[in-house]
Amino acid sequence: MSCLGGIGFVFVGLRAKRPAWWIPGIVYTLVGWTAFILVGESDPGTKEWATGAVLAIWMATIVHAVLINSAWLRWRAGYRPWHAQPGSGAAGSY
Repeated sequence: MSCLGGIGFVFVGLRAKRPAWWIPGIVYTLVGWTAFILVGESDPGTKEWATGAVLAIWMATIVHAVLINSAWLRWRAGYRPWHAQPGSGAAGSY
């Protein structure tokens, strides 16, 4: 619940070299972890606020992931690792 959602954005953002993906990932992670830690506080006001923040960050990461999914899949389709030989055929064909 929002504690690990941002790490996925950091991963895909760094892989695709897109700061528009990894910067929100860092923000989601920091805010989500902070709110999750504050849920355990004894003060009822802090607990309510933190619970709302955890749920809001969780929903934000889901919506954001749906929005960037097509761009990530297009990037993956065109990605060639550095070790791939240009013009190589299917795996196992010699």
